[in-house]
Amino acid sequence: MLSQVETITIDGVNFSFVQVKDILDQLPENSWLAAKSDEFLEHSIFFHEGDVELPFIRLGELPSWSLGYFIIGDVKVGRIIEASDDMAMGLIVDGNLTADHIRAGGNEIYVSGDLQVNGLFFGKYNHGSLRVEGESFANAFISDDYSGWIDNHHWAMTDDECFDDEQISDEEYHEACVEILEAIRPEFLLEQEEVDEPFLWAQLLNYYELEKAMKHNAPILQDSFIEEHQIQFLAEPQEYQAIALPTDFVVNTVANIHNELSTTEVEALAKTMTGLTHSHIFVPEALYNDDHGLSVKFLEGYPERLFLEFIAVRSEYQGELPHNIQMGMNGAALKAQFGDRYAEETFEEYEDSAQGTITLDDLMIELLLENDAVTFVKYQISES
Repeated sequence: MLSQVETITIDGVNFSFVQVKDILDQLPENSWLAAKSDEFLEHSIFFHEGDVELPFIRLGELPSWSLGYFIIGDVKVGRIIEASDDMAMGLIVDGNLTADHIRAGGNEIYVSGDLQVNGLFFGKYNHGSLRVEGESFANAFISDDYSGWIDNHHWAMTDDECFDDEQISDEEYHEACVEILEAIRPEFLLEQEEVDEPFLWAQLLNYYELEKAMKHNAPILQDSFIEEHQIQFLAEPQEYQAIALPTDFVVNTVANIHNELSTTEVEALAKTMTGLTHSHIFVPEALYNDDHGLSVKFLEGYPERLFLEFIAVRSEYQGELPHNIQMGMNGAALKAQFGDRYAEETFEEYEDSAQGTITLDDLMIELLLENDAVTFVKYQISES
């Protein structure tokens, strides 16, 4: 399916899906792909000539079918998001790059012109690279073992800001918090008792919530910091709103778990789960919705084959569940309802927890019971 895609439209911008060998003579000579072109001649990349404005660019985990993006022209993008810490999709901009926020990790990013980050550049881990031929600037810069560097910034928290010992004193915690709160809003700061042996001051931040805010364009920087430095965003931040979800979402999804989805249905599922629009080839193999305690994973062979493998639900889910299962049910109630189709096994290392299994004709239901109450349910295609 993907090999037949010649162009894709992302938020009104047309990208060609080309092999590296077809654009080899157009690559900037200092870009990461030019240096490795012999290895990737038969690989594909999304290519566009002309200036680009996009709400966000996804540079997620490196798929087998694309190395990333190559854009000849100036790029203005609200957010560059979803970078994994290991290998991730790369970006080549033969021009200037302006973004409100960038999350970088295992990506290789090259900019032939200037890089301007209006908000936060957050770089984590050292498998990627950042090379900017012109000037680079970010109002706020966080580096956690990141291999790239932003030359100019108003506020930075890097590997140089670190704790002396694994045991953090109250004084050290306070000192680090004061520095963090100069730029970053307090809701991203972990309480001292929540911190698990941090080494860097930056690790006092809740990285998950920080990345979630970047994805949804929620406020990250302190209002006072924005005012002091007269920061102008391409897209004004909006307070995060929990994703609305139909009460029968899980019931309907499980009812169709054996049916192949259309690309339109995959895009709709991704929008419902994440609150963000996706072209189907950018929908990740696993989708998460923490507002409602949901996760969905596609079956092996995705994205060539569009089948779901499972949908899992945690205790915070408030909607209906298939087969009359309810959060908080105990083992006796499950046994009474499902009879011999229900089996339960206690974890040796956790005496107050047990795994329940309901075996139906075409569906396997796995449950976690804590203190004899269901807290997790996973519906998946039966192996039989």
